[in-house]
This record gives sequence, structure tokens and C-alpha cells, in this order.
Amino acid sequence: MKTINTKKMLLGAALLGALTVGGTISSAEAQPRRGNRPGGRPFVRTQTFTGRVTKVRSWNSFDINAAGRVYNVYLRGNAPRRLDVNDRVRVTGVRQDSNDIRNATVSIIRNR
Repeated sequence: MKTINTKKMLLGAALLGALTVGGTISSAEAQPRRGNRPGGRPFVRTQTFTGRVTKVRSWNSFDINAAGRVYNVYLRGNAPRRLDVNDRVRVTGVRQDSNDIRNATVSIIRNR
């Protein structure tokens, strides 16, 4: 029994040594890819749209008409209470699909 355990330990040590010597990688390869932003968050391109509110859907989503296109805006938090149809707004967020703006923030430029 003792001989078998010793052989297993020697074999394990030899394999472990071979893996660490043969399997060394540089620190650049060991680091996970983080994108272009500090803190490990992936680089996300935000866009800014300026337009008029066409429809208020709920407490955190509404539609705007910007440059002749209608976009569905989904806010990161609550919409301003005074947000209403025909308000001129500036929306900054991540554009997804063809007409969705997600994780957005909104600033009211001018009320009706």
C-alpha cells in the first residue's frame, strides 16, 4: 500500500512539474481580455439622439422621433415626471437592433 501511494505521489509530482514548466504562459496571456475601458467593463458605444417624444409608454420607456426615425427608448432609471408628448429631448444610450435605445439617460431640452 505504501509503495503504491509513493509511486502515485512521484508520478503526480512529475506530471505537475511538467505541466508548470511546459505550460507556462506570459502574464499578458494570463490576463482576461477587458476591452477598452478600465475596471473590466467591456467597451460599449453609446450614441446621442435629439428628437421629440411621440409616445410615453411607461415610467421607464417612451418613443422619440429623431432625424425622421422613431426609436423605442428604455431608460436606466425612471423617466422625468414632467416628460410629455412633444417635448424636445436628448437621449444617450446603446442602440440595439434597428430602433431600440437601451440603458439610456434622458435630458429634457424644452417642454412643448
